[in-house]
Amino acid sequence: MVYPLAGGRRPRSQRRWWLLLFVGGLIGLVALAVSIRSEGRNVSTYLDLAKQVADSQEDVALSLHDVFLTLGDTERNDMLDRLGRLEAQSAAMLVDLEDAEIPGPAQRANAFLTVAVSSWTDALSSFDDAFTLILDEVDDRDGKAMLDAAFATLRVGDRAYAGFEAALADMEEGIVTREYPQVRYVGGDRAALYDAATISTRLLALNVLSERHDLAVSALIQPEPAGEQNGFPVLPWTPTVEIQVVVTNAGNETEFEVPVTLQYKSLSDANTIAIEEIIASLAPGEATSVVFSDLDITPGVIYEAEVRIRLAEDVDGENDFWSLQFVRNNET
Repeated sequence: MVYPLAGGRRPRSQRRWWLLLFVGGLIGLVALAVSIRSEGRNVSTYLDLAKQVADSQEDVALSLHDVFLTLGDTERNDMLDRLGRLEAQSAAMLVDLEDAEIPGPAQRANAFLTVAVSSWTDALSSFDDAFTLILDEVDDRDGKAMLDAAFATLRVGDRAYAGFEAALADMEEGIVTREYPQVRYVGGDRAALYDAATISTRLLALNVLSERHDLAVSALIQPEPAGEQNGFPVLPWTPTVEIQVVVTNAGNETEFEVPVTLQYKSLSDANTIAIEEIIASLAPGEATSVVFSDLDITPGVIYEAEVRIRLAEDVDGENDFWSLQFVRNNET
């Protein structure tokens, strides 16, 4: 019988087991190191996004403050459009946060930041409706209540952002390497401005922001008169007449489906031609043209052309029509 010598080599299977154990441990260490580096990159990526969101919200907060400071310096639609752009900017940041991958160390900070941006966006979305209720309704209590709710929601966002700042401070040293703005919509010296009763009073005192419907019409006849006969403008010889109309929106509301009517007749008989064109929409400050062409004309006959626009709430009826009496020259 053969016995193994003392101190001889270990069995080959035992050596393989220790080798596998060593390799497995090494792989685990490498995987852990990769995971740590990957999580570090994810945290850095998230904190970059959070910085962009915070900077953007600071811009929105400053712009909203400016809107309240300068009430009355801009037209109604400009002010409402500006509020709409601020809401859209805040909402875009909220979408970016919701789509982001949130690493473990940033979970708490992200929860506070998401609540803050969501609250601010909700408040911003209600300001245009609140302003419109105050300006256009006989009783402004609903508008003031909506403003009060919006200001309270802004404060919720401010408190949540303070929680975000605290969560950043609690992260391990060296993780947060960026400076974040101290975003406060209603805090500090802005608090007194965000008062529903004060804002409502200011809005009601500003007629420029009240809803105002006002369309104005002007027109030219082609060919243009070349002289005068018995007090009537005389057109040069022409087989037909063209009336070129310009309609301008001098109000602060977009008007839709505006009828423009031409009445064209000879004063020697009772026959009247009535033609109507529809302007689909016309924004405040914009103008558009309507052309009535191929209108018959007889030499020596006095004609009358009248153009009129119809808008039920128009505040200035004197600029809603244009008229002209004229004759055509007998000579070719």
